[in-house]
Amino acid sequence: MNIFAIVLGLIVFVNTIISIMLFITFVIFLTLWAYTDAKVRTLRPVFWTIIIVLTCFSIGLIVYLLIGRTVNEEEIPANKYKKPLRLTFLLAIISIVVNMIVMQLIPIMNQREGVLLYSGQFYNLQHSVNEQEWVISASEADGFLERNFYLSQSDLDNLATSIHLTEGDVAIGLLQLENNVLERFIISREPITTIYTTQFEPGMIRKFIYFMDVVDVNLVISWNADN
Repeated sequence: MNIFAIVLGLIVFVNTIISIMLFITFVIFLTLWAYTDAKVRTLRPVFWTIIIVLTCFSIGLIVYLLIGRTVNEEEIPANKYKKPLRLTFLLAIISIVVNMIVMQLIPIMNQREGVLLYSGQFYNLQHSVNEQEWVISASEADGFLERNFYLSQSDLDNLATSIHLTEGDVAIGLLQLENNVLERFIISREPITTIYTTQFEPGMIRKFIYFMDVVDVNLVISWNADN
């Protein structure tokens, strides 16, 4: 297992737990703040707290802030839960942002053929690899996938793609670092496309795929003469 993937996965796991704890703490502080604020304003604190909680801190909280708080701020003492509430909210946002950044970097698979990396947004992503093809499907996709493969000359001669999608565009590319060869093929909505690889030599080749606002896509990259 790639040590980089292990470290990033651990960061995501720990940070997710921290985010959940911060969210729970934020909800508790917000409840205490609402009760205390309504109490010092003599605004039926139990009633307003129940309304705010039952509306999941949305409509009830907005109504309370707009029409419930009728006492001048200068006439009441400072709410002791105000600062911890702000701090918890800020830390929760930072934790979520950190997770979003790390998730863009983390490798999600390490198999015999090579390392699969992805970045972007994918919904219901499924993929499988065998000795003849790489099959990818998703209900929505906007990002890229890349994976290393060792291809023989026969594999290169029979490299092709088959794609079906409802919306969006897809681009596929091949990269061979040893020969500094890079080829890109825009395949969009064409059902079957042959990939010409005359510049490539047998060896390790990276295949990368860009999904651009794609809906209901099924993509097959094959390298067998029977496909």
